[in-house]
Amino acid sequence: MTVTHKVLSLGLLAGLLAGTATAQAGETMIFKDGAPKAAELARILWPTKNRAQGATGATRSIRINPDVAPEAVAAQPVTHVEYAETEAAAATDVGPSSAPVVDSFGFLIHFGYDSAEILPASRPYLDSVGAMLRLPEAQGKKVKIVGHTDARGSEQYNQALSERRAAAVRGYLKTEFGVAADQLEIMGEGETAPVAGSDPYDAENRRVEFHAG
Repeated sequence: MTVTHKVLSLGLLAGLLAGTATAQAGETMIFKDGAPKAAELARILWPTKNRAQGATGATRSIRINPDVAPEAVAAQPVTHVEYAETEAAAATDVGPSSAPVVDSFGFLIHFGYDSAEILPASRPYLDSVGAMLRLPEAQGKKVKIVGHTDARGSEQYNQALSERRAAAVRGYLKTEFGVAADQLEIMGEGETAPVAGSDPYDAENRRVEFHAG
């Protein structure tokens, strides 16, 4: 059974990182247009004490709209009706029990065709993750790396490929940033979790997500 992932607008990004807006528990922020700062990634995985958290739920993805300029974020409306009430509630000081947040992030990592070779264009994203793992708040904490593929090829092959790609990301972080192997857990979800609204065969489903372990 295929599980699709939600899509939200860039308008939530600034509010989520500032703690003034919320999204459904267990959702994943997908960064597509430029590598984020290490501190921003750390705040997603390990929120500060004054940032509300809700109960955990099924992992779902959030895509950032690359067509929206950063300076327009504050004026960007919510593009999906189902989340309008969530942002409105955040503006009225909703308490911790009803204000869940995004708790993981991901990137559209470019690999060599039919391989787990990480292409140079994607290394800045992984460098941000490596820098995040060197921050004080990351010390002693585990991170789960989850690989995804599009639907080209058999389900069994894609499952194995997603695991190989997650392992390649772990290898990069170990080699380039000296991250301990036991701090990074890997798993693959193959083609089973495409981004909602996308063609399962589309390249945008070839992504790698990072979750707090």
